[in-house]
Amino acid sequence: MAENSCAAARLAIETRDFVGWHGLPEGCDPHTVFASLPALTELPEKRLGEEYQSASFALLTLPGYYRPQASFRAGALMLFDGSNPDLHGGYERLRADLGTPAATYDWEYGLLHITDGEWVYPERGLTLFVNTDATRALHIALYHPASLTDYRARLRLHLGTTKKPLRRA
Repeated sequence: MAENSCAAARLAIETRDFVGWHGLPEGCDPHTVFASLPALTELPEKRLGEEYQSASFALLTLPGYYRPQASFRAGALMLFDGSNPDLHGGYERLRADLGTPAATYDWEYGLLHITDGEWVYPERGLTLFVNTDATRALHIALYHPASLTDYRARLRLHLGTTKKPLRRA
């Protein structure tokens, strides 16, 4: 992605090509980035970051992702994420471009605990959630460039599933 504009961000997300990605641009009209975005009123909410800050979100229709979502605070686009991204040029191409992550954290893929599988590149506005042997991206998150502290506090996704006992009749 050569330029950091709303149109370039839309193209990168649609084509799943994040080589050269440097974060979601500030001030983009969410409907410019996502053509299938519904009205931003009465959206459900989720909690993000270690501070569990509220964000509204909308499910999107985008080929190449499973359950892609756009998240907002005060109507401003602040995060895009999706599972099983079919990355343009493959995972290894993006991994080579990104280099060493600023930090790695454990994450939960449903009920599976993955040690050091959340690879955070906050200065590039991108986090990869990789499988147990780090050979595939299982989830991707895109956001405005941030500090690692800001990412952890306000943006970090909670992807795990809580196992609950079955009800007996």
